[in-house]
Amino acid sequence: MNVETIEKLHALVKHITETGEWILDPTDLKEIKAYCKRSDVNVSVVFKFILAQFQKKHAQIRYSSVQLIEHLFDRSKHFRDLITEDFPLFTQLSIGIQDKKLPPPVEIAAKLRTYAIALIKSWTEKYGDRYRQLHVAYDFLMSNGFLNNENTSISNIHANNHNRSSTDVARKKIIQLNRYELLKSDIEAHIDIIEDNLSSMEGCFEILIPKNEFLHDDIDFDALMRGEASHSKKQDDLYKDQLLSHGLGSNRYSITINLSEDSIMEDIKETDENRVLFDQIREAYNVLETRHMSQLNSWINSLIKLEIPDKSEKEKLVSKLINIKGRAAEEVRKAQMLGIKVSHHESHTVNTTHSDTEDDDDDEYEDEVFEEVNVASSSSLRDKDVPTTSSSKLPPLQRIFPLSFEPNMIEDATYRGPTIRAQE
Repeated sequence: MNVETIEKLHALVKHITETGEWILDPTDLKEIKAYCKRSDVNVSVVFKFILAQFQKKHAQIRYSSVQLIEHLFDRSKHFRDLITEDFPLFTQLSIGIQDKKLPPPVEIAAKLRTYAIALIKSWTEKYGDRYRQLHVAYDFLMSNGFLNNENTSISNIHANNHNRSSTDVARKKIIQLNRYELLKSDIEAHIDIIEDNLSSMEGCFEILIPKNEFLHDDIDFDALMRGEASHSKKQDDLYKDQLLSHGLGSNRYSITINLSEDSIMEDIKETDENRVLFDQIREAYNVLETRHMSQLNSWINSLIKLEIPDKSEKEKLVSKLINIKGRAAEEVRKAQMLGIKVSHHESHTVNTTHSDTEDDDDDEYEDEVFEEVNVASSSSLRDKDVPTTSSSKLPPLQRIFPLSFEPNMIEDATYRGPTIRAQE
């Protein structure tokens, strides 16, 4: 067996037993069965990985492991041989005998015990003649009272699992739909702000680099910035007319026009005349880079993860956000080509996902641990630690803030008092 197959089986067993669902993932289960059907070697590898999962101290993982064991027990003689070789281990880990307590959660542990006992009863009826270990386990459970209150059949357990799974699926659909509606409302409330910011940047760039009248039908600012300018037939005709109008009757010479981004940007410098445009671009670019781009990414990633009945509506909204993100990325590129950088010295920022800025201020300090001040002890030390000086005796330079030198200020627990240097 190659390493890739071993790694694949390990990943499948780990995933199918750790989903936390009441029903095993049908795709993973089908793939595991296909591998086991190919050879007994694969069955041995799968058994090894199941046993490793089965020993983890989590009742839900053990419950899913027992489900996988049940599927393979009925389909593979080699698997039955492997698990019955040391059947006491199975009973210990699934029922909790011989001082082997089942791991939490307690509710799932109880269901695990009921499930395992029902399985042993079912297996004993089916395979008891061929596997003596099953009869031994059944007799042990009977003699120790484990079967007295367990009348649930394996078919009833399967039905209950399907019902729980259906309930969970329905509940998750409702949760997903509610999350989608909240996310959609958030997008609708703030997407116009992002689009207005992009339109503002686009307008400023068009003023800085206006469309050429000679090429206005075919080449615009975006094409020049990307170096994608190309001549059409209509443009060639205009070109000839321009040559003739300037008395140039021949086109047996070549004129090279450099339309590269670098050459265009060399001519765009910030001056007194266009400083207002540059300031507006800087402000818009700062908001775009620090907030809007991350907001767009968050929306897109959240939408992709959500599962809702109307997938076309979600895909349409995702497509819209991706297009806006493309526009935003282009405006970012233009700003960077002009040498504009993000400003990091802003002290206040506005979160587009919250309408109340006071909530942001509260969140900023919600995790802070402030030191308590003992006002009484601070006041008791004032005569020893803080010198007092009348403001009338201070030199003129120290009377700039006379209130700070008033003796009454020393009563304030938050005031330490001035430091008076001794005059030499």
